Amino acid sequence: MSEDGKQTNTIRRNSLWAAYTPVIVLVILIVLAFFLYGDEATGGPVQVALLFIAILSAWIGVRHGHKPKDIFQGAIDSVTTAIGAIFILLAIGALIGTWNMSGTIATLTDYGIRFINPTFFYIAVVGVTALIALS
Repeated sequence: MSEDGKQTNTIRRNSLWAAYTPVIVLVILIVLAFFLYGDEATGGPVQVALLFIAILSAWIGVRHGHKPKDIFQGAIDSVTTAIGAIFILLAIGALIGTWNMSGTIATLTDYGIRFINPTFFYIAVVGVTALIALS
């Protein structure tokens, strides 16, 4: 307590177990979801596990002296910094889907099989990938 009678919020440093607990529980829940639901686990059980871990992590943060407002702001700041990468991944996903539907991937695979000698395959892949990255 402070001098004016109000409770102060002291932030304690996380122990190793407090830091690893959400990660360990998440791995266990995802493995359990895939064990119980198979391929349908991505349709709901994994999202429930992620939501549970978010709540668990927030609870651990509050127990260590962080204010819920600061935890929510930290989550918002994290998503804000990652939004650029998320948009890039969405664009790549759309590009791959478009290429797959239009037959571009099948055509490139066919040309690769026809024109690239198997002994030079890895060198050709590195060269084509580097060329595309530079463009």
